[in-house]
Amino acid sequence: MDDNDLNQQVGAELLSGAGLVVDVAQNGQVALDMLAQTAYDLVLMDMQMPVMDGLAATRLLRQNPAWANLPVLAMTANAMSRDRDLCLEAGMNGHLAKPIDPDELFATLLQWITPRAPAAAQTADADTGLQEQTADAPTHSQASPTPSASADDALRHISGLDVTAGLRRVLDKRPAYESLLCKFMAGQAHAVQTTRTALAAGRRDEALRAMHTLKGTAGTIGATALAALAQRAEEAIAQKASPELVEPLLQPVEAACQALVAALQQALPADDMSGADAADGLQIDASAALQLVAQLDALLADDDSDAIEVFKQSAPTLQALLGPVYGQMKRALDSYDFVEALAALRQASTAHSNNKEDPAHE
Repeated sequence: MDDNDLNQQVGAELLSGAGLVVDVAQNGQVALDMLAQTAYDLVLMDMQMPVMDGLAATRLLRQNPAWANLPVLAMTANAMSRDRDLCLEAGMNGHLAKPIDPDELFATLLQWITPRAPAAAQTADADTGLQEQTADAPTHSQASPTPSASADDALRHISGLDVTAGLRRVLDKRPAYESLLCKFMAGQAHAVQTTRTALAAGRRDEALRAMHTLKGTAGTIGATALAALAQRAEEAIAQKASPELVEPLLQPVEAACQALVAALQQALPADDMSGADAADGLQIDASAALQLVAQLDALLADDDSDAIEVFKQSAPTLQALLGPVYGQMKRALDSYDFVEALAALRQASTAHSNNKEDPAHE
């Protein structure tokens, strides 16, 4: 569970790709509510969340005998020993550092989740499955080699951005990585200003969370220098330094962040598929549309993250086909809510079929 959509995407992408069924909670209270309704094999708990943080949620979780043996692993961008001690004291079983390292994540999960037999994992539709890697089996990073860098790859020319490291965290899926970069631009472009405003208003926790989030998300996309600058500012805020003392630390963070955002805006292709104009006048092949909807339906029903890539690549057709439901599906998929996306798709498909059968629409 994590309150940052970029981290949610990375975690859900990795876990779904490994055959696990993933549910995301925005904060600790939501997580407890979900645990009360559904049996889970393991909880990945972020330390810093609004409403209820990971430490408080874990303490409450451990008070319930039903969850006494439920594995809970901390996920945090703070790698200090004190933070690990706090996690263990709260009742967590282990600690994973952010940015997420795929091999470390899977190795840790295999310690706490009993892998299902391959045959059982293939036939289970709704259960969580994780197939254990044998000594001869390649790791995820070995199985998905990093694509060769092309000379005209604008992203690789951005100073301070380690594209190879960023791609590795999404198993070298380029569309997923570009989606992370877009979310970084949308969510972190004003992180420093948010921090300044919060400090000026005396909301130190909010300022701390803003710098913590910037540090973690920058590290995830491969902007390690920016992450290091944000960490210095975060530590100063945590030590209750005055706004006047924090400001000199925020200035280089702001400069680096704005430079990165500007470079990403230049390097990434314009997302002209998201506007309504892209679908205007588009002629839809009925047979191809039916195949596309059937493909999406099957992927979503199987909790397959490839549905996100298919949805993005087919945006103009889907906009024209689905109408207002397109936006509903996009919001659901941005949050990795495959259940809601599937429900919206099937609702739109049913409505389309009814319209075809209604003489008034002929």
